[in-house]
Amino acid sequence: MTPVDIMGKVVKLASNIQWKHFHIRDIPVAIYDGTTTWLFGHADPGEPFAALDGHPHVFRLFRHKTVASRRKLTD
Repeated sequence: MTPVDIMGKVVKLASNIQWKHFHIRDIPVAIYDGTTTWLFGHADPGEPFAALDGHPHVFRLFRHKTVASRRKLTD
């Protein structure tokens, strides 16, 4: 499962939340998969992030300096 798949499931699950004015897509999320930092929900993070073709508001970068992880995502 890729970070894009994970965020797709998060968005789908969040669609059931009945909190007034809550929209999961309004909250930027960074996922580090052991190689790449995936950034979701940010309007324009700028350099050095690169937009992912076919996915609006999804950007990637090889490990951003502010992201720390002790565990790699696995299938």
